[in-house]
Amino acid sequence: MPPLRVFLKEGVEQFIFNGADLMWPGIKSLNTEDFRQYDVAVIYAKNALPSPDHQVTYVPIAVGRILSSKMPEELKGKAVQVEHFLYDELWNMGPKKIPDEIHMIAKTDGVIEEEKVE
Repeated sequence: MPPLRVFLKEGVEQFIFNGADLMWPGIKSLNTEDFRQYDVAVIYAKNALPSPDHQVTYVPIAVGRILSSKMPEELKGKAVQVEHFLYDELWNMGPKKIPDEIHMIAKTDGVIEEEKVE
């Protein structure tokens, strides 16, 4: 089963980069409604750099564990316990290179297409 993809609302990434867990109000969308509590979640933020074809693209910025088995009726509280984010202490201990396996996501009319990050 592929990891849950969580897409952020604009501006929420600043809280992730400051070490916060992801709250339900900061989530724009999920790639599926079929997930279990503590599943791995990959968190994507809107790419600030324009793509050559002017598509809206999202890049992975963090990984964590979803804290619920479904979206709550009232979008309150923690959604994802963030375990690791881009440029954190773990990143600084390593080679500081984005792995070739990381993919950028392009959303066109609600359809998700993967592209390798160059």
